[in-house]
Amino acid sequence: MSLAAFVTDADMNLLDESGYEAVIHHSREQLDRMGEWCTSHHGDSGLSQDCLDSTTTAEQAAEGLLEYIKKYVPERRTGLLAGNSVHADKSFLVKQPYKVVTDHLHYRLLDVSSIKEAARRWAPKDVLKKIPRKQMLHEARADILESIEEPVASSLNKDPFLGLDALFTGLRYIREHKILELTCELFRDHGNTWTVKEFHHNAIVTIESENIKTILSLKFQDYGIAFRLAPFQPLLGEGIFDTDGERWASSRALVRPSFTREQIADLASLEDLIQDLFVLLPRDGRTVVDLQDAFFRYTLDSATEFLFGQAVGSLKGHSSDQKFAQAFKYAQEAIITRGALGPLSMFWRDRKANECNRICRDFARQFVDDAIHMSQSMKQDEAQNEPGKRKRVIFSYELASRTNDPERILDEVMNLLVAGRDTTASLLGNLFFMLAKNPAIWDRLRSEVAVLEGRTPTYEDLHKLKYVKCCVK
Repeated sequence: MSLAAFVTDADMNLLDESGYEAVIHHSREQLDRMGEWCTSHHGDSGLSQDCLDSTTTAEQAAEGLLEYIKKYVPERRTGLLAGNSVHADKSFLVKQPYKVVTDHLHYRLLDVSSIKEAARRWAPKDVLKKIPRKQMLHEARADILESIEEPVASSLNKDPFLGLDALFTGLRYIREHKILELTCELFRDHGNTWTVKEFHHNAIVTIESENIKTILSLKFQDYGIAFRLAPFQPLLGEGIFDTDGERWASSRALVRPSFTREQIADLASLEDLIQDLFVLLPRDGRTVVDLQDAFFRYTLDSATEFLFGQAVGSLKGHSSDQKFAQAFKYAQEAIITRGALGPLSMFWRDRKANECNRICRDFARQFVDDAIHMSQSMKQDEAQNEPGKRKRVIFSYELASRTNDPERILDEVMNLLVAGRDTTASLLGNLFFMLAKNPAIWDRLRSEVAVLEGRTPTYEDLHKLKYVKCCVK
């Protein structure tokens, strides 16, 4: 009597909200042969009268449907027929004149009803509760759109209007330092991808590897940071990790050449910091120690050593540098709070956060000024250097050789400081947590490192430690 079709991408996003729809002409005699339920339901909905009034033949509907599908899926055997109990729909489409449509589509089906049955048996109990309730109109267009809505990621909101429940829950867990536990719980209960309403935004949260690969690599140009930029910029300014579009491309062009192999391969400075780290660790083998705190202090020192050519002394507890470390920690916590507040962040005032942002940027600014001064001096003295003689490569100096804009350099190094500290410290913490739970892996790791016989490894040595690399990855 009627048919409708919509085409979506792999993420169930409609490629055309209008879709294709046709009502096929039927005579009064044909309609009178329908069963009692069809006669009553389609009579009440007005579809029966629409069929009597229509001049569209089944052949015309089939031709129009195929043309519409080919517009978005030109290649044969690639598009999937999908819907609720879609095998029943296919039983009609395999007949003439609609067989041209099924011949163009892939033989496989995506049956939403099967997904729901699997969820009913094996998914967490509350998953099906989050599926939008069907209106049971039994109309082609409505049935399809409802089927599209059903497989989409579930929402964790109880407040469907502003999402305030999720906002306040997140803030409470942040205050209790349990945000990681909350995140793990949400993914465990809702799956690898789910949605959350944040005022007028619908955020999709995912740990699905294919989604992440698409966002960060395959379709990088299609995604951006958008409204999430604002919480970062009081501390970081505008750098490679908190900008979009042309500004990001400009940052990438500036920063990427500054990563030189010579600097990365310079392990001597890291060795000094490792020894500072060892000083913090008890030697008796019994005293409990918080490695995560030690790792954050180590990576703050290693990141500033890499960026500025001078560690801030977090491991050694230098009082002047500890002020920076403490301010940096609080400023990052303020970013998390501001981000969790979303649009409400415009009403949030934190004088301590503002002061910490100032302390951090002023601290880094002195190194940036030194880098610009040194870069200018190096250019003047370049002709007088001995042939083949190379000075130590420092990241901020490399940036200063490409731009003399102090604010631009400051923004970039602040961005990289956050990345260099937090990500590496988190990686090390997770690595040693897993090693502590797997003594066999720890023993194998130690046996591979033992071939160095206690000497400091070279950059080339590290490449040969295959098991170490696998553990880190």
